[in-house]
Amino acid sequence: IYVDPTNENRIFSLYSFVSKSEDGGKSFDQLPTDAGYNWTHPDHHAFWIHPENGDFFMEGNDGGLNITYDGGKTFRFVENIPVGQFYHVNVDMQFPYNIYGGMQDNGTWHGPAYVLRSGGIRNSYWEEILFGDGFDAVVDPSDPRWAYAMSQQGNVARVDLVTGYTRSIRPVHPEGEDLRFNWNAAIATNPFNPTTIYFGSQYVHKSIDRGENWEIISPDLTTNDPEKQKQTDSGGLTIDATGAENFTTVLSIAPSSVTEDVIWAGTDDGRLHVTRDGGEKWEDVSKNLKGVPAGSWIAQLKASTFNAGEAVAVINNYRRDDWGVYIMHTTDYGKKWTNIAEKKGIDGYALSFVQDPIESNLMFLGTEFGLYVSIDGSKTWTKWTNEYPTVSTYDMVIHPREHDLVIGTFGRSFWVFDDIRPLRELAANGIKEMDKAIKVFPAPDAYQFETRQAEGVRFAADAMFSGDNRSNGAMISFSINKEAAVNPKKKEAEDESGVTGGGPGAAMQGAAFSRRGRDGEEVKVEVFDESGKKVRGYNVTASDEGLNRIYWNMRMDGESGPSRRTRSARGNFTPSGNPVLPGVYKFKMSYGGSSDSTMVKVGFDPRFEISMDDIKATYAMSDDLAELNKKAVKVADALKEVESIMKAYDAFIKADSRPKKELKSVMDISKDTKTIMDSLFVEMFGPEDDGRQGIVRNPNKSASNALRAPSRYLGSAYWGPGSSEKNLMILAEKALEDITAKVNNFIENEWPAYKEAMESANLSPFKDIKAIDE
Repeated sequence: IYVDPTNENRIFSLYSFVSKSEDGGKSFDQLPTDAGYNWTHPDHHAFWIHPENGDFFMEGNDGGLNITYDGGKTFRFVENIPVGQFYHVNVDMQFPYNIYGGMQDNGTWHGPAYVLRSGGIRNSYWEEILFGDGFDAVVDPSDPRWAYAMSQQGNVARVDLVTGYTRSIRPVHPEGEDLRFNWNAAIATNPFNPTTIYFGSQYVHKSIDRGENWEIISPDLTTNDPEKQKQTDSGGLTIDATGAENFTTVLSIAPSSVTEDVIWAGTDDGRLHVTRDGGEKWEDVSKNLKGVPAGSWIAQLKASTFNAGEAVAVINNYRRDDWGVYIMHTTDYGKKWTNIAEKKGIDGYALSFVQDPIESNLMFLGTEFGLYVSIDGSKTWTKWTNEYPTVSTYDMVIHPREHDLVIGTFGRSFWVFDDIRPLRELAANGIKEMDKAIKVFPAPDAYQFETRQAEGVRFAADAMFSGDNRSNGAMISFSINKEAAVNPKKKEAEDESGVTGGGPGAAMQGAAFSRRGRDGEEVKVEVFDESGKKVRGYNVTASDEGLNRIYWNMRMDGESGPSRRTRSARGNFTPSGNPVLPGVYKFKMSYGGSSDSTMVKVGFDPRFEISMDDIKATYAMSDDLAELNKKAVKVADALKEVESIMKAYDAFIKADSRPKKELKSVMDISKDTKTIMDSLFVEMFGPEDDGRQGIVRNPNKSASNALRAPSRYLGSAYWGPGSSEKNLMILAEKALEDITAKVNNFIENEWPAYKEAMESANLSPFKDIKAIDE
């Protein structure tokens, strides 16, 4: 109950709906917050009223936050707060890949892990695929058009992600027996047969045809304790109408990816079974869980990708006020279990676990209070604090192609850790890898993507959520160690791209990741093609400690074009040139007398079909244009040198003590020469300032514009240069030829006369200066 501080007779009542009274509670009317499920979300539980304006209030519900400025007649949903409560997370193999998961009272959703668009990852790219309380979502491995999604009461459906067609496939007992489905029921696909799925009630159900037909392949795997099946009584007050209190149910199913007939199953009342023959016989191994209180929840089961008899059980017992950490590991089909998290500094009860499918020593553990990582096979655990919150970490999966760690949290939505292979290398070779002066870690494949404009509004400001997108370029991870370096250089180095990310510091993660323009350690970068030819060289700035991450823009060394102004010195930085051709490149980094390298595979955007011959033809024309620019730089430098000398002599003329009439001839030739020089600058660069403001749409007819024009076309000429590019090159060559001839004529004819006049004038800034009388 909430009372309006500006009007004591106005009272708001919150429950599944919001009601308002204007007569002190004698009568209530329902607000339009509940005008159906396509308006604002029901189930309200938070309220705030402005202390001076009772028509301005905010209400929070199971779907988020809404604001009204007119007393509840209309509401605005606040969409820039990423607070989704996800029970599970899964991924597909699309490109870019998608993330799937179910949210508490907000349905099951899927959306991109990253987008090839500007503007970040927006809410509009995400789509609800099934309504209700959302839980697990599993993609059909053979056809990503189809997904399996769940809601409460064991409702499971096969969803066509293209049309939205939804086929209910919840199992039914052939003899009419009541099936008990957990609030968060278990579902899994068979790693060996994509059309086979498993689902849990008190039994394990199996379908070999995507849920069209089911068979029961287990006995009741729970305690089947009738005292734990009285949710319809619920203390004599109200019955459980949602299924949230269903008990004695199968909570987790984990088929082995090593041996097809091995399946693990765990329940919410402490039972853990394994079958080695596809369900003919099940062995109860719960009694072997030494140190785990009987009746604890088997929240997750993870079958090993290395050995058929190996598995990890994530168990919690917080519902009975037990905050112990139970991550139980077996290598012998459950005969013996070891708690690999006990007494190792882990805070919060366990919720999730994933082991790297490539390197067995790399493990991640999610608890109620965050994320932990181990690179030594669980001997030690480190809490991950770099740009990840202390949040209920409910589920995790490692993408098999892109090696990202994808996390579903209960309260802070989804998180993606791009490319965990640096951690994989540390787990394989030890933390001593970071004792080297420089260590470069294996790099993921890189693609020269095209990106689209954001969907919908371009200028989104602050009210529209935009998730962090994957950075463009080839991702390179490396670490430095100043103590191991010889003569390290600390400076603000030139970095050709933003540097972002997170990584291991003291043991594995560091607080600082280098970014452009930040002081740090100078690291030299060299890139070589498959023939050993150096194609790129520049410097980056590394943080003092921890794992660093940079992004190479996949371009070769380039040339600066002609400029009206003298560019400031930028060390040994070389501008970017053409994109490199597809292939494998050696990325070498040097620091403190040491160097290390990794190989980077670069490919075209896989959505295009591009001929190598076509792109080589485009690059050949780009090389020709680069040669023209080199010549144009010489022309521009000559003009700027002339300008510099003339400015110096103009200063001498102005400072000379002789009467101006004596200097008239010198001033006249200076003025005439400057007029010629200015006209050459205009022809080379266009008018320097014609007084107009804003974006000038009509380009001048300068030589520099003619030289820039082909590059604007060549940048997108993937299928070879066409007539436009060829014509622009001819015009650029002609414009450069004309301005070069005119500048040469000026240097050979007008300039000698100017030089002779200035030298013979004996210009001097000195004047007779008398001492001051004391």
